[in-house]
Amino acid sequence: MKKLIKLSKPAHLCRGCGILTETLESINIAQFGYELIEIDITKQPDAVEEWDISSVPVLVLIDEKANETGRIYGAVPAEMIMDKLEGVRS
Repeated sequence: MKKLIKLSKPAHLCRGCGILTETLESINIAQFGYELIEIDITKQPDAVEEWDISSVPVLVLIDEKANETGRIYGAVPAEMIMDKLEGVRS
């Protein structure tokens, strides 16, 4: 199964992270063939370097062969996330 990795901080530390969490809750990620994996960088600080990120929130799309296929930066609308999950280039 493909993976959607969400790198973020708790909502009380990052407003955009809280907004993105709410947006993701409104989307049936599984219908696009993805499993959502959430990484809290305050609990896993090594993830910042591992995923080479400089700000949060970030969504990283990973295919079945463990290749990164895209990133979504910031608190974006649900439609943008769904387009990316469907493979529509924006």
